[in-house]
Amino acid sequence: MGDYAASIEACDTLLAMPDLPEPIRRQTVLDREFAVGRLVVAVPGPSAGRRGRERSTVTSVNEA
Repeated sequence: MGDYAASIEACDTLLAMPDLPEPIRRQTVLDREFAVGRLVVAVPGPSAGRRGRERSTVTSVNEA
């Protein structure tokens, strides 16, 4: 519970299975998207002492 990186890894493992039944694949995609969203929220923003020097980084997620 709360280990979103491990959840994403588990979902990626499942999605790599070519014979994964379609209903399970669809749910796994939803579960992965949820974990990615939670992981992004959990990353702290820039500190207040760095005003004017913040950078925004966008990481793309490979769609399965």
